[in-house]
Amino acid sequence: MGSRNVLFVIFAVLALSACAAYDAGRSTGVPGDDIARTEQRPVRAEHPALSTNGKKVEQAASESPDSEATADVDNLWERVRQGFAYGDVRNDRIEAAIGMYAGSHGFLDNLSQGAAPYLHYIVEQVEARDMPLEIALIPAVESGFNPDARSSMQASGLWQFMPKTAEYRGLRTTALYDGRKDVIASTEAALDYLEMLHGMFDDWFLALAAYNAGQGTVQQALRRNAQAGRATDYWSLSLPAETQRYVPRILAVAELIRDPGKHDLTLQPLPNQPVLAVVETNGSQIDLSKAAEIAGTDTETLRTLNPGLNHAVTDPGGPHQIAVPAESADTFIAQLAQLPPDERIAYQQYEVRSGDSLGAIANRHGTSVAAIRQANSLNGDIIRPGERLLIPAGAGRQPIAQAQGAEQYTVRSGDSLSMIAQRFGVSMDEIRNWNDLDPDPVLHPGQTLTMRTNGRSARR
Repeated sequence: MGSRNVLFVIFAVLALSACAAYDAGRSTGVPGDDIARTEQRPVRAEHPALSTNGKKVEQAASESPDSEATADVDNLWERVRQGFAYGDVRNDRIEAAIGMYAGSHGFLDNLSQGAAPYLHYIVEQVEARDMPLEIALIPAVESGFNPDARSSMQASGLWQFMPKTAEYRGLRTTALYDGRKDVIASTEAALDYLEMLHGMFDDWFLALAAYNAGQGTVQQALRRNAQAGRATDYWSLSLPAETQRYVPRILAVAELIRDPGKHDLTLQPLPNQPVLAVVETNGSQIDLSKAAEIAGTDTETLRTLNPGLNHAVTDPGGPHQIAVPAESADTFIAQLAQLPPDERIAYQQYEVRSGDSLGAIANRHGTSVAAIRQANSLNGDIIRPGERLLIPAGAGRQPIAQAQGAEQYTVRSGDSLSMIAQRFGVSMDEIRNWNDLDPDPVLHPGQTLTMRTNGRSARR
């Protein structure tokens, strides 16, 4: 992949409890307090290599001139520095946060490693909206740029969306997909939310405070200060302790990036080049192993770029897009256009029935128990009726239900296992394995058995 595609390394950031915490329970009824619940802009995925139906399109021409200038620098961190807006802010809380981070061993090294797969994309999105680039550092404080981060309050993803906030912001969650962990969708939702908050408060620090504590909490603090004749800037408000620390921490990280040498630190440069490209999959599923194969990369790289996929396959309900290494985008688009629909996915969904076991399901679908465990992140063999599993096809084989010569046989009165085996020209052990039967099974008229004749004619 080259230096542009440094694989994600979990960022061992200090335990921070901040999260994107709009909580419906904190709404105050103040005008504007319900905007987050009603304003539902669609999730977009804008990128220089974004493609629609296999055709690449350019990023929106509305990008600011400043972003075009900063795009010319070689080091992504320098591009970020040039977009900072608050280098002159001084406060004891900021100094305390600087001391905390600067005193953490390897803080900036971990920051570079964690940010490497995602920061360039986030910077592009922030610049396109003409936001200060301190906004691009929110994931440093929220999650350490770890899309798998989950807080004790169930906030999740780079931007640490709470479940209700995610729902209000249009981030879907299914068995196969979690929009909070999807770097593309969650970045879009977070920036939409921050824009809305900035429009409400006309102040980025208040918007950031509301992102952390909820807009109702900030509105109440503003009202208290206004009624008491006190100042209504962020630094003057009485806010929850975590929110009092939240904005200073973002500004502290910005200060360490702006001048690491001043604090006896070094910051490893990141290439100022796209790491990922977002490609439409033309409305259908694709599994990551097949996507990696046609993109000329590896599955682990695609897992890093697509952390919203809970398993190694896209969700049939969408979003119908996949992030691939930027340098692989053209190859992937060309190969995807030629890929037959029946080769896009080697998985099928299966609903566990009463009496099922992993061994029986594996035999029934021509795969292995280990493959099912891996596809579903199972640590053991316990499954429950009604649970939905991803079933991978066996190595080099189709699932039994689709294999040539596979058919269902209904047991008739007087049938025995040996009689059925003789009739189909197969062994009794084969029938036992295909149907997860006991060594000496009792067959019942009307019972259905899966048989694989492999083209042999059954003697009826």
